Amino acid sequence: MFEYLEHSSDIKIRVKERNEFNFFSDIVKSVNSAIFDFKPNKSIKYKKFIIESKTYDQLIRDFVDEVVYFANQNHVHTELTDLGIEQKKDKLVLICTFGLYPVKKENYKVEVKAVSFNVLYKENEKTKEKTCEFLLDT
Repeated sequence: MFEYLEHSSDIKIRVKERNEFNFFSDIVKSVNSAIFDFKPNKSIKYKKFIIESKTYDQLIRDFVDEVVYFANQNHVHTELTDLGIEQKKDKLVLICTFGLYPVKKENYKVEVKAVSFNVLYKENEKTKEKTCEFLLDT
């Protein structure tokens, strides 16, 4: 589940989910919904992607950065199709696959300049629900 929160000038998003795949999938959906006025069609390509980070917070931030990069630089709407996270020595490794849908210029609602450095992440120990909030600077 994701929702847009009140913010003075940028786009503030909160994502909550227990399942890890759905958590990252909702991050992708929330960013795409903020940027595009677009429904994906059937022409699709797939791209495998790897992110390494020392903390889960940084992993989320880097992940959001990549989704924004795909939108701004590659002009594609992304859909998460596969996800795995492994702990290796002193770092986390996220391996995911995106479905990529080409987007035309007229399908953009807003251009995102950057992801805020303040990604707030927490996990409820009892319910295992993950929550993150982040800003898309427009």
